[in-house]
Amino acid sequence: MDMRQMRSLGPKLKKFLKRFDDCFPRKDTRAHLPVYVSGQLSDIPEKSVEPIAINAGVPPRTLQEFLSRHKWDEDRARDRVRQTVRDEHAGPRSIGIIDETGDVKQGDKTPGVQRQWCGAARKKENCIVTVHLAYARDGFHALLDGELYLSESWSDDRDRPVAARHRDGSTRCSNEMGFATSPGSSGGSRTATRGRWSGRSSTCGSTPSAATACRVSRCT
Repeated sequence: MDMRQMRSLGPKLKKFLKRFDDCFPRKDTRAHLPVYVSGQLSDIPEKSVEPIAINAGVPPRTLQEFLSRHKWDEDRARDRVRQTVRDEHAGPRSIGIIDETGDVKQGDKTPGVQRQWCGAARKKENCIVTVHLAYARDGFHALLDGELYLSESWSDDRDRPVAARHRDGSTRCSNEMGFATSPGSSGGSRTATRGRWSGRSSTCGSTPSAATACRVSRCT
């Protein structure tokens, strides 16, 4: 979206984001959400924190702290998105989409990083892999959930996730997370969704466990 479109969307976006007010305990924390969401919807080529902040005229560190240090209930926000999709976008021509995304990373401290197949690079790379659940119906689509894939080398060494910390000391991944094949991660998704069909990539749909985990029923 360009700036003209963003300005025309402003009142509707503000009204929509108010649905998430109870996900943020502090008013000043809540105020950063429209900035970040507007940046993701904008037509700037890079959607990382720094370009979004510069485009909005706010200090990049402010937005960085919003995402990494400020407390907000991300599980409640995820569930609120799911409820909105269920209540306003259910229908007979709906589909659930399960797919994975690989991001190239350097070093060995990022949780889940190792040399493995990276779809973005189309080859084996030092990267992390996340599995995502999306929903689509006619011209509407939404991302509902995502989960980090931890290999056996990460999940079996319980000291390793604890050692992977932010600079502020908070852990980057939970010690409760365990190993699952990448397709199996979608079965562990915390989001319940209903669709008439499911679509999976060749990787995410290649195991019987993935088909078993994905229970699809007709939307009502």
